[in-house]
Amino acid sequence: MNDDVKIALTLTRHEEAWWIINQSTEYCCTVNDQIVEPHHRMRLNEGDLIEWGLSS
Repeated sequence: MNDDVKIALTLTRHEEAWWIINQSTEYCCTVNDQIVEPHHRMRLNEGDLIEWGLSS
């Protein structure tokens, strides 16, 4: 395993809700086709579609 590899996404529970946090500028995350900007978070709901991959 490469020591430079870091987790780019975090799922956290806060006040009875789940949140996804994009902690990277190298990877892209969308929730229901809405971009989660680097270093921002979005509240998740049941049935949300999360996509994650390299940004261009």
